[in-house]
Amino acid sequence: MFLIKLGMRPWMKSTFSQMLTGIGLAALVSIMGVIWQLDRKLGPVVRKLNREQTVTVFLKPIDHAKVEANNEKSFEIVDQIRAEIGAKNLDVKFTSTADFLAETKTAYPDLYQELDAGGAEVQALLPEFVTVSGEIRPEQIEKLKTFEFTESIDSSRQKFLHAAGAFQALRWIGRFFLVGLLLTLASGILHLSRILGYFHVESTRVIKQWGGGFWQLRAPALISGLSLGAFSSLITLAIWVGLGQKMVILLQGLSPFLKDIEVPQSSLTVVMAAASLFVGLVSGWLSSQFALSDNLRRN
Repeated sequence: MFLIKLGMRPWMKSTFSQMLTGIGLAALVSIMGVIWQLDRKLGPVVRKLNREQTVTVFLKPIDHAKVEANNEKSFEIVDQIRAEIGAKNLDVKFTSTADFLAETKTAYPDLYQELDAGGAEVQALLPEFVTVSGEIRPEQIEKLKTFEFTESIDSSRQKFLHAAGAFQALRWIGRFFLVGLLLTLASGILHLSRILGYFHVESTRVIKQWGGGFWQLRAPALISGLSLGAFSSLITLAIWVGLGQKMVILLQGLSPFLKDIEVPQSSLTVVMAAASLFVGLVSGWLSSQFALSDNLRRN
């Protein structure tokens, strides 16, 4: 009990300072967690944008009646693409004029009404196309251009190239800030440990005179650091539980590509809280070392 009282001296002598330190530590760890989580979520998005694409092959005008009657032409085109470009792992889909109108009716009803009002003459101008999705190599795209039924080709990679570059830049900026926050945290731990060490210099001298052992000499500083870490851990839990969902909504609003980001799992929340507790424990251990070294210099 006496060791616990010695360990709680910083809280009794400077309550407001300890609380402010704990809140600051929780905020720092939480921001680092947000940056780390964002980097993890952006990684698959950048890889998908760089590796995967959707190539749209617009077809030359063909016999629409035949295509819509038995789809023989569509099967021939799809089979030819699969066979000649090696599309085993690619998704190849034929979209006829009727399919295009049906999808437009569902997704864009106003546009469908305008097209429907235009009659057969307007609908005859609508394109038929084949979409090839997946990890497509440049030589496969060049092969698609050589088919006799190909009128033109459009690739999603060029459209989203700037998005992939922006997300990659965002990842590097986040890593830069993460390193900066780590250095700030390390510096804060050292200064906090030095301050706590001054609180426990006299306590360490008294315990040493009483014949205290290895752990008894370090117990007050460890208790002090652990109590600060526990307080900071509770604040971190409150931040992640209270603001986790709002954080996800903000991230999802950055781009449609981030719509699959999920609310942080409870395990991640526990990890962040444990990190705050660990930082407090480390500062307690370092403060005990500072206190012991100060005693050695004075003796």
